[in-house]
Amino acid sequence: QIGVDQIAVDVIRRTNKSCSTVNLDRPTAKARIRSWERHRSWSNFKSSGSWEVTPVGGVRRARTQTASFDIKSRVLTLPTWKDMSPVVEGMLVGHEVGHALYTTEEYLKPIQENPKMMSYLNILEDVRIEKLMKRKYPGIRKTMAEGYKELNEKDFFGVKKADIDSMLLIDKINLYFKAGYNCGVKFSIGEKNFVDRAERAETVEEVVSLANDIYAYSREEMVKKFETQLQEQLQEMESDS
Repeated sequence: QIGVDQIAVDVIRRTNKSCSTVNLDRPTAKARIRSWERHRSWSNFKSSGSWEVTPVGGVRRARTQTASFDIKSRVLTLPTWKDMSPVVEGMLVGHEVGHALYTTEEYLKPIQENPKMMSYLNILEDVRIEKLMKRKYPGIRKTMAEGYKELNEKDFFGVKKADIDSMLLIDKINLYFKAGYNCGVKFSIGEKNFVDRAERAETVEEVVSLANDIYAYSREEMVKKFETQLQEQLQEMESDS
């Protein structure tokens, strides 16, 4: 049984041309990668409890709020949650391995140009890479579903206290794909078009284009809302005078 730690390390190294299979003899590394590709099943992704960090990328645990993957250093970071179950851990690792496989440095350029785009790109890229992971490894579908269900039951995404109707479109999209439609999120006809595009996105370029469009749409909606509120205040002032 191949441990989730070593498979994640193999994937991270294998997707970076500058990486080598450090600390693994060549036959063992090849055997692991062949086995991983042959089964294409998430059932092999079981935690062994030992996590490796190397100069060429790897997996580490840290006191962070959530999991993350550094595109440049090729390091996958997992949080040290006290109550993290194997299912949630598997979901987090699967998600971040998706970034290792599919998120390129092209994704960073729009953020460098406009830091406000980060949250938009992060949310839409999450949707894309999870779709691609489920397509490549069908076995991860169950892990993802059960992992998100467990987080939702703990109100990890803060749905219970959130005023969903007043949220920005990008935040509603995030809830829709992670907390599910049953959380109460609703979209207008115009907004549903953006949701459909998020579901269909296959490339980083499509994600960047969609993020720009949602950002522009949200700014326009905020301006309209402000103008409406201002008009209402002026009308109240006129009626009082």
